[in-house]
Amino acid sequence: MKKIILFVLLFVYCNSYSQDLREYYNENKSSNLSYDSILKDGSDIILSRNEEILNEKLKRLQREYIESTGSNFPPAHYFYRYRNLIDSSESYKLLKKMPKGAMLHIHSSAMGPIHWLINTASYYPDCYMYTIEDNEKLPYGTLNFYKPGTEPDGWKSLKNLRNENPDFDNYLHSLLTFDVSDDRNPMIWNKFEKIFTRHGGLIQYYPVFVQYIKNSFDTLIADGMQHIEIRTSLGGVYDINGKVYTKQEVLDIYNKVADTIRQSHPYFSFKIIYAGWRGGTREYVMSSLNSAIDLRFDNPDKLVGFDLVGEEDLGHTTEYFKDEFFKADSIALEKGTNIPFYFHDGESTIPSDLNLYDAVALKTKRIGHGVNLFRFPSLQKNIKEKGISLEVCPLSNQILGYVENLRMHPASEYINKGIPITISTDDPQIFDYNGMTYDFWSIFMAWELDLKQLKRLILNSIEYSAMSDSEKSTSYEHLFKEWDRWVNESIQ
Repeated sequence: MKKIILFVLLFVYCNSYSQDLREYYNENKSSNLSYDSILKDGSDIILSRNEEILNEKLKRLQREYIESTGSNFPPAHYFYRYRNLIDSSESYKLLKKMPKGAMLHIHSSAMGPIHWLINTASYYPDCYMYTIEDNEKLPYGTLNFYKPGTEPDGWKSLKNLRNENPDFDNYLHSLLTFDVSDDRNPMIWNKFEKIFTRHGGLIQYYPVFVQYIKNSFDTLIADGMQHIEIRTSLGGVYDINGKVYTKQEVLDIYNKVADTIRQSHPYFSFKIIYAGWRGGTREYVMSSLNSAIDLRFDNPDKLVGFDLVGEEDLGHTTEYFKDEFFKADSIALEKGTNIPFYFHDGESTIPSDLNLYDAVALKTKRIGHGVNLFRFPSLQKNIKEKGISLEVCPLSNQILGYVENLRMHPASEYINKGIPITISTDDPQIFDYNGMTYDFWSIFMAWELDLKQLKRLILNSIEYSAMSDSEKSTSYEHLFKEWDRWVNESIQ
């Protein structure tokens, strides 16, 4: 009898315990999922009926693609390894047509179509290449224009080099871009900086430069962008007679080209963020800040701020130049203007890199990259409260070796925590692609985003841009019109 009673009690106890755990499991999981979904950036977006239909289509394509590619899933590998699998996907073709708002992080000498640079610009008369081994200032393969007979020793005309090598254009392409061989390249920044030097004299040659800016704008517009914010020092533009254009003259070229673009695309706009070099001296940075302040005073609607560019891990820390930033702030106020900061910071895998603390303390408007923000909980909270957006460049981060598998990119965590981010490309010309579709497609797949989150990222690009309130209002109006058109066409 005792055994029967014990068995009954044990059965009741086990059943009760099982029921309690089941209830706890359901309640705990449900509450956590619900809370996280509310935190997520984009949770405030309410989709229309047509947007819901498109969202279902995109999510279906996403699931099918992930399942079909398996271990060859492109965002989990170096970009160039499975790029061909992206081009042929239906989801890529859909996102190619998606209006993308603003590009807030791109560099002036790496934003254009690489094939135009090689197949057209390098065919301009009197283009020469440096053909001997690297020296302290010039890497092999550097391009420049000279009057025939005035070229320095070691330089050969591209016309003669093409006569010697029928495959020269492909060779030049390899000198000016990355490819699959750069996967896990420990010296990739060395190659990166060499490429900028190699093509600088080609892009900055005045006849090329004017057309290069136009082609760059046209290419980005064709990929769905309506506003661009460009990092540049506005320097180096020259002509065959030795004239070097002033920074104001270079800015005037941008304005003139943009006016031409607006004849067919009246909604198009751009801003300039003056870019100094992180590896420079304090005197150099102060001089750059003074140039930026003067240009901002004369062009307040176009030159919107200052940044330092270059490899973060080898260059000076942001703190190193804090006195120059303090002084620049005072100088700008005395002149009746200001100099907002848009710092490249957090583009690092080193735990002791604390540049993000300085960027926030210096009242940066946005943060370029911010890859290592995940290490700093208080900064995450601070950035979210202050409304500082991160300019995330997913493929750049992967290609340059900061994130190997885009599924593990920390920006997906930032989205889930409601930290505002925007998507940009950084240097698409050197990465051998045009526009921003590859970046959007990669995060759509790798982070398993939905249409709400895509839409929020695009709206963020306008909200956190340096445009004035009236400019933003006009930009939103165009964006919503183009967005509705894209949604309706995509569900046909």
